[in-house]
Amino acid sequence: MLILAKETDAFFIPMACSGKRVVTLSKAWDKAILPLPFSEMLIDFAPPFQIPSDLSDAELEEWRAKAEDILNRLTDRLDRIAGYCG
Repeated sequence: MLILAKETDAFFIPMACSGKRVVTLSKAWDKAILPLPFSEMLIDFAPPFQIPSDLSDAELEEWRAKAEDILNRLTDRLDRIAGYCG
């Protein structure tokens, strides 16, 4: 997604969700969750940012690490609020 945002000059909008009544896809690379019917979900966003189009591979890796940190912190916060025990 970062490469797509970089190539199109679009904003990257970090988003995460969590819930208590979910099925965790434990074999998925990102441990995705699927809400059970009628469950309540929490969704939150971090501030959007643009990735400069002239970045080197090393600089893009720095942006990727920053985005990963933002997404992990956002997810961890929502997991605590929702009571997710994944």
